Amino acid sequence: MPKHIAICLVCFLVYMVGIKAYGVGVEEVCDTTALGFIGKYDTKAYILLQNSPNPFVKSTKIIYYIPERKKIILKVYNLKGEIVKTALDKEQDRGWHAVSLCSKNKLPNGVYFYQIGTKDFRIAKKMIKMW
Repeated sequence: MPKHIAICLVCFLVYMVGIKAYGVGVEEVCDTTALGFIGKYDTKAYILLQNSPNPFVKSTKIIYYIPERKKIILKVYNLKGEIVKTALDKEQDRGWHAVSLCSKNKLPNGVYFYQIGTKDFRIAKKMIKMW
């Protein structure tokens, strides 16, 4: 299966299944989910998908793939490069994972960057908080 079709399929399945958001506070982690039901994806690449929805109001989902069991750190930064939140800092198994971030209107509107990384790899994307 071509890579772009597999990534689209992952996004669609996550959207259809949904990930419950039950946290409160400033950019809290509402839920972390291993998306093992999606199946195998044989690659050695780290994949970080665009958060959805983007822009977001109350919550957004971040989906990523890790090719091997590693300690993963997910951080959110403001435009000044300051850490707003370390949303995740734990070891995870190989495969697709999702993190829901919640903001109960305590996070100011604006542009933010989210980054997943290990001790030897980092990848980042931009997200927008509105209203």
